[in-house]
Amino acid sequence: MRQQPGFLSVGVWVTPGGDAVVTTGAFESEEAFRATADLAREMGATPDGLSDLEVRPREVHFLVSR
Repeated sequence: MRQQPGFLSVGVWVTPGGDAVVTTGAFESEEAFRATADLAREMGATPDGLSDLEVRPREVHFLVSR
C-alpha cells in the first residue's frame, strides 16, 4: 500500500481489552483510496464480506481534514 500513488499513512487502533480493532488510512483523495482498494481486492488482500476475525461487516467512512 505504501507504494501506491496518493497513499499518505496508515494506523491501527486497538481497544484496551483487545476486543476491537480499527484501521485508518490517509490518502490524497478518495479516488486514490478507491484505486488502492481495488488493487488490494484484486490481490486478495482485502476479502469481501466477513473474515474469520470479524464479528460484523466493515464500515468505511470518508473523513476530510479542514
